[in-house]
Amino acid sequence: MSDEPITVLMVNEYPDYIDAQVWAAELKSRVPQLEFRLWPDAGDKSDIDVVLIDKGASPGFFEP
Repeated sequence: MSDEPITVLMVNEYPDYIDAQVWAAELKSRVPQLEFRLWPDAGDKSDIDVVLIDKGASPGFFEP
C-alpha cells in the first residue's frame, strides 16, 4: 500500500442514523494515511479520491 494520502469525502444526509465519526474512525484504523472529510467541509476538491454518498443526495449534487 502506498504512503500517499487517500482523501475520502463523506456526504451524510442522515446524521441521526449514520455516525460519520464512527465511519471515520473505522476507516482510519484500516487505512492510516486516510484523510476523512465531512460535507460541506470538502476542502480542496481536487484532493478527493473517494466520495461516500448516501441516496439522499439530490441528482446533480456535485455539478456546481
